[in-house]
Amino acid sequence: MYHYFIINPVAGRIQHEEVIEILKDILKTESYAYNVTEHVWHARQLAFEAAANHADIRIYSIGGDGTLNEVANGIVESGNKEAVLVPIPLGSGNDFVRSLGYKKEKDLRKLIDRAVSCSYIEIDLCKANDRYFLNISSLGFDAQVVANAIAYKKNKFIPKGLAYYLSVFTTFVRMKFYPLTITVDDKETFDNNTTLLAVANGRYYGGGIIPVPGADIQDGCFDVCLVDKVRRIKVPIFFPMYAKGNHGKLKEVNFFKCRKLHVKCNNGFVSLNIDGELSKVKEVLFEVVNRKIRVGQI
Repeated sequence: MYHYFIINPVAGRIQHEEVIEILKDILKTESYAYNVTEHVWHARQLAFEAAANHADIRIYSIGGDGTLNEVANGIVESGNKEAVLVPIPLGSGNDFVRSLGYKKEKDLRKLIDRAVSCSYIEIDLCKANDRYFLNISSLGFDAQVVANAIAYKKNKFIPKGLAYYLSVFTTFVRMKFYPLTITVDDKETFDNNTTLLAVANGRYYGGGIIPVPGADIQDGCFDVCLVDKVRRIKVPIFFPMYAKGNHGKLKEVNFFKCRKLHVKCNNGFVSLNIDGELSKVKEVLFEVVNRKIRVGQI
């Protein structure tokens, strides 16, 4: 067994020098290597090369959900179906591991030790256009909040601690609805004036928000939450319920399962969130891929 650690030095609470010293101590008798990422998509490249060159390998993603997504993409693109992806959650959100039943561990040494010895499960692998994902992809209001927050964080006149709250406020004030054409499993097509759409494999995103309380990472399907147009006066009621997973009782909320979902935005581009990373799209094809991925149950 070959152990390979990919460390994102700018994620959450990581002190990568400390991580490296712990690895050297814990893995004295094991075959292992590590690399520290240097740029966006570097984790994907490193994971691809490692998985392509070692059949029997555990690849550890040390960072947050974004790093985990990159590593997953690299493993899948390598074609190695035996590789095990092990998350070591040290990012800011760490939402995906909650769906694995992760129990929080503040002691870094204990966390890494637990990761090295953990068993794995096989979970559903999902895809949005050409990008694989493990957790949740969404578009609409929530993705626009994240997009605006990123822009505000780059503004030197706005304190970073206020960026997210300012983004929620301005997104609400400028609230838009998205005219979508949606096709489910190549069978049913309908138009919807949408507040947001969440396509879930995992159960949590955005720091613990629960878009589909019953989402299951091993059921072979997406769990979809489609929210129709929510009147502005109702938004302050809706979003606290949405965050806690109590929104199913509202008439604007629709849940359904599928393996394939094609979404087209009929008035231009829309912000798309994939495991916490953003892009702009006019349309997106969501698919549950016809293979599983092995993930360490840390």
